[in-house]
Parts: sequence; C-alpha cells; structure tokens
Amino acid sequence: MKRCPSCQRTYEDDTQTFCMNDGTPLVSDGAPPSLDKTMMAGSMGAPPPIPPQSQLGAPQGEWATPSYSPTPTWSQPGMGAPPAPKKSKLPWILAGLAVMLVGLVVVGGAAAFFLLRKPSDESSNSKRGLGFNINKNEKTTTNTSSSNTSSSNTSAGDHGNMNMGGSGSDVPTDKEVVTKQLYDFEYAWCAADLKGDKAAMDRLLAPEFVSTNPDGTKQTKKQYLDAMKPDEYSRTCNFSDFSLGQSANYAVIIGYNTVRGRTTDGPFTEKYKFTDTFVWREGRWQATESKSQLMK
Repeated sequence: MKRCPSCQRTYEDDTQTFCMNDGTPLVSDGAPPSLDKTMMAGSMGAPPPIPPQSQLGAPQGEWATPSYSPTPTWSQPGMGAPPAPKKSKLPWILAGLAVMLVGLVVVGGAAAFFLLRKPSDESSNSKRGLGFNINKNEKTTTNTSSSNTSSSNTSAGDHGNMNMGGSGSDVPTDKEVVTKQLYDFEYAWCAADLKGDKAAMDRLLAPEFVSTNPDGTKQTKKQYLDAMKPDEYSRTCNFSDFSLGQSANYAVIIGYNTVRGRTTDGPFTEKYKFTDTFVWREGRWQATESKSQLMK
C-alpha cells in the first residue's frame, strides 16, 4: 500500500507512483512519519496547502502537469468537413462542340446539295434530250399538257399557214403589231416542234436558218428538221418578257421561255433566254437564226 504524504490518500496499487489529486510522489504506507517529514522538509520544502474539496481534482503548483495524460485524438490541422466536389465543366464543353459540329455538317451538306443540284439537273436533262438541242432549242422544251396541247395545236393550225403581216410585201412596222405577230410565231414554232411536225416547221424557218444551242453547237435548217421528233416528256412552253428590235424587214426578239415537263424521275422546270432573228419575206415572217442559253 502507498500513501500521499500531502493529502494522506492511500492507494492499494503498489505500482502507483504519484498522487492522483495533487501529483505528489507516493510513499510506502509503512514508512515512519519522521521519514516522510524529512523528505518533505528536505529539498522538496514545505508541502503545498491542501486545496479546497472543490479543487481536489485539479493539480496545483509544480505538480500541475500530471505524469499521465490520455492519448489525444490526432487530427490533421485545418481539416474540417470535406469540401463539396466541384462540378466539372467538361460535359458542357463537349456538348457545345458537338452542337457546333452538327451545325457545320448540316450547313455544309445543304450548301453542297444546292451547288451540285443544278449541274446534276442540267446533265440529266442533256442526257435525256431536254435541252435547247431538241428542235427549237429554247422555246420548245416543253410538251403541251392537255390544256397547253390544245392551245399549241390551235396555234400550229392557225399559224402554220399564217400571213403575218398583211398583203403583198408590205413590212409591218407598228411595234405592237409586230410583237404580237412574233409572239404567235414563237408559240407556233413550239407547237410544231413538240408534235414533230416537219412540214409546219419548214414553213416557219428560212432556208438560211441556223440554230446555236446552249452547248455552243450549231444546226442548219436541214439538220434541225432531221432531228425533230414528237415530244416524250409532256412539255409546255411559256414565253415572257419579250423585247423587240426592228430594222427595215428584219426583226429581233429577245425573251424568256420557261419549260415544264415530266420524266420518269419526276417533274422538271427549265428556263431559257433566247434571241431569235426574223426576216419579212414572201408576205410573212421567217426565222433566220436562233440562239439560246440555259439560265442558272
């Protein structure tokens, strides 16, 4: 048994070294009082006063720091609750790039479609004989639909033997009259071309007639008549924006012909600009030259 010489508290555990109240070294309980007093009066000096009962648990003086303290719980300085993870912006960036890429592909595809569509259409039309090369080149690119066929046939019948200018060799000079005569001439030309009516076409074309096609090739009257055949594409002609020029017995018409038709690939529309030259001969207008170009 051991005892605290200061507070006189005893401890059954002989391995206890210091007093749990004030930290004073313990002594064996069997030691003589004189020895305790000698030890206390020696180098250690007078024992400190006994603290009040309310403070017995708190060590005082030079023994304030107990020899034993429970192991503290370790924690890294500055660590608290773990911070909330930051949301990555990478998915938004990738989504934006994907949208931009899709937009570029769509715009590029649309541009390529419209750029390539025209040449493709022109090429396919050329292969199936829909261009100016067929007979009247520009004006005759359309076969008459039921209503237009009736109009064209009437035109061909009415104007096939027409005397476009009055009697004798008098050349008409009134602008409105000449424009109307040549307007009718163009439709008669288209009707004969679509029907493959070579007799009517022979009367409309002058012996010196030359046709210049959109591809630059030329045809004489004989070559033009030999190439004629009935239309297979239900085409119609629609002339517009006539501009007339006349000098003596020669006249020039500049205008546009919109051709519509249908093939096995579906309906098509072509627009041509033409320049036709006429001569007043034998009491009627006759075509001496025709040039046309396909509008882009």
